[in-house]
Amino acid sequence: MDSPTFLLEAYCRLTSRLLAEGSARDALVSRARAFLSELGFDLARLGRLPIGLFTTAPALRKALIDLGFTVEQIRQSRLLSDARLAGCLVGPIRDHEARIVSFWARLPDGHRPAWLFRDAWTSMVPAVGLDVALPEVRAHGTDLVLVEGLLDTLLLHSLGMRNVAGLGSMRVDVSPSWWERLAHLGVRQATLLLEDGPAAHDSLWNLLHAAWYAQAAPTVFAVSPLQLPHRGSLRELVRGGGLDALRGLLKRSRRHGYRLQAWEILQRHRGGASWTASARQAALQEAVAFYRSIPRDDHGDLDAFFVPTVVKELGCATAVFWPECEPTDLTGPGEQADGVRPGEPASRTQLAPTHLAVSNGLCPLHHCAPTDCFCFD
Repeated sequence: MDSPTFLLEAYCRLTSRLLAEGSARDALVSRARAFLSELGFDLARLGRLPIGLFTTAPALRKALIDLGFTVEQIRQSRLLSDARLAGCLVGPIRDHEARIVSFWARLPDGHRPAWLFRDAWTSMVPAVGLDVALPEVRAHGTDLVLVEGLLDTLLLHSLGMRNVAGLGSMRVDVSPSWWERLAHLGVRQATLLLEDGPAAHDSLWNLLHAAWYAQAAPTVFAVSPLQLPHRGSLRELVRGGGLDALRGLLKRSRRHGYRLQAWEILQRHRGGASWTASARQAALQEAVAFYRSIPRDDHGDLDAFFVPTVVKELGCATAVFWPECEPTDLTGPGEQADGVRPGEPASRTQLAPTHLAVSNGLCPLHHCAPTDCFCFD
């Protein structure tokens, strides 16, 4: 290791030791531990986690000098240069080969911004925790589970779920190249697990659409933020039921992104309790336009997850998605809906969806409003 790398690693060990072994009578230590305990961290395991405590700049400077680093080396590292860091939880951001590329800092509650980063790390690594997650994904062929929070990522790692990486924030501006970087690292499948919140809907769809229009991307699944219990909080879910509750949620509610896109189109156009002819036609036209906008190489997943969902709901023929067919009605060339004679238009009754047709207008599985549920499969 070169001297700058030695210094960064020494800083990590030093701040981690201050958090794990510091005196409980120290107000900064006590507050930091209480915060982590509230999040669900096992305090007895803190020494094994990549989380530290920035006490004060003078104390850390003296400790680093005692370890053999010069004042100039410490100054050039910029590790102690931000006056807002006192009392912050801190930790490294590593690339997929475990090299430190940046540091994060979590300010005490009530401070804004809540998070600080030493460098623009997103240009160097697509997600936090890949140094832990990628070996697990490659060894066991599991999905890379993408959550929002850095601390959520570390919490799940500490509990034994290591195929998790953190987005670091709500990625409303993610681009196709972000997914291409993950694909280049060998990620074949990913599952988005975003918490419910004001920006959750936009973030989810921006992430999905960026994947669909990337030149190369993992197959992307997602859990709707609305499916998270406990007020949409991942930490509350894990605190209440442990990893079994989280794994159960993933098994029960994980859906292919194309299926979610089909449901989103259908629910938006359907609106009320029943379809109108104009709404049905508008949904069909949007669904066909979306299908044809996706590069042909990805049509296998579209045909497996998107088309059947639309066909089942609208009662249309699969052929309407073919490039040579215009979606001017609900049947394709040479095909008709079940029970309709050639040349006879299908009635609304014949095309009425059966899986949503419940007397009270609620989801038949969870008994929630159709606009609040992604379980119509």
